[in-house]
Amino acid sequence: MNAQSKLRHATTAIFLLDDCGLELPLTECLRRLRTLFSAAKFIVLDKHKSEEEVLRMLWYGIQGFLSHSEVKSRLLPAIHSVSEGRMWVAADLLHTYMTHAHETRGRNRGTSLTPREEQITELVKRRFSNREIGGTLRIRESTVKFHLTHILSKAIIPLTK
Repeated sequence: MNAQSKLRHATTAIFLLDDCGLELPLTECLRRLRTLFSAAKFIVLDKHKSEEEVLRMLWYGIQGFLSHSEVKSRLLPAIHSVSEGRMWVAADLLHTYMTHAHETRGRNRGTSLTPREEQITELVKRRFSNREIGGTLRIRESTVKFHLTHILSKAIIPLTK
C-alpha cells in the first residue's frame, strides 16, 4: 500500500499547511485535499495573521492555526488537540467564531439551533472534544458529530474581503 493509500485509510489524517509556501490559494488546497481525504483535519501555519484572516480560515474548515513563532513550542499540543476533535485557535477567536456563527445563522438560513445544538455549541466554545461532549450530555460521539454537522450547516456564511 502506498503512502497516499495509507493516509486515506488512516483513522484521522492531519495535514499541516504552511500558507507561506503554498503555490495555490489555501481554499483550493483545502478543496483538493478534501477530495482525496474527506475526513482529514487541517492545521495552518503562517506568519502572524489578523483576527479576520484566522476567522476566514475557520470558515474554510481548518481545525487549527499556529503562527511560525509558535511552531516550536505549540505544534505537538496543537496536533494532539486536533486529533482529539478540538479546534486549536486562540480562545477569544474561537469564541468570536462561534458567537458570529450563532448570530448569523438565522439571518442567513432562516433557522435556529435546537436546545441540544445550543448545549453542544456552548461545550465547543469551552473546547470540549466530541468524546467529552458526548460524555457530558450522555449521548454517543456519533450523535455529537451529527449535531455538529447541523450546527455548521446552519452557521456557514460567505466571508468576503
